[in-house]
Amino acid sequence: KKDRFIIFDDIELFNQNSLNALLKIIEEPSQKNYFFLINNKGKPLIETIKSRALEVKIILNEKQRLEIINKLVNLHKLDLILDPKSSQLSPGNFVKFNFICREYDILPTNNFEENLSLLLNLYKKTKDILIINLLFYLTDQYLKYIKAKNLLKKDKIFEIKNYILDNLNNFVLYNINQNSLINAINE
Repeated sequence: KKDRFIIFDDIELFNQNSLNALLKIIEEPSQKNYFFLINNKGKPLIETIKSRALEVKIILNEKQRLEIINKLVNLHKLDLILDPKSSQLSPGNFVKFNFICREYDILPTNNFEENLSLLLNLYKKTKDILIINLLFYLTDQYLKYIKAKNLLKKDKIFEIKNYILDNLNNFVLYNINQNSLINAINE
């Protein structure tokens, strides 16, 4: 008989059937159920869900972000693989990405192609979009390293980044062969 608070994270990643079920529930809520829908802006959210929700934008400053990450690290006794200060990740994504990296021995300092291959294999098995999001993050970190070392010009780095991200998107959308993707990126 008490109030119930239900939290859905990454709703922009829900499949169509899940969104339809969620829509039906939030269209006719009971007086004891309250829904928190977290949209991390990974993809556009469908308008029918948006139109039935109140949007509250929460933007953390750097100090707040680091405080929350530190509290989560201490609470869950996490071994840090990623650097909270340089990651620029939201606290939730930081914890998720750090967990995956620790679980599968992925270090940002490892060879980029090895990390890419390992994570693509993992995605193939799990179909977890979080793996692809981690790949986007590691790609960004890798290219920041190349930029900091002045190994390539900025326009070339931008071109490479777009090429990798486009190919990762195509890999997910069109189920492209993993070896073809890795070979294309290696070239």
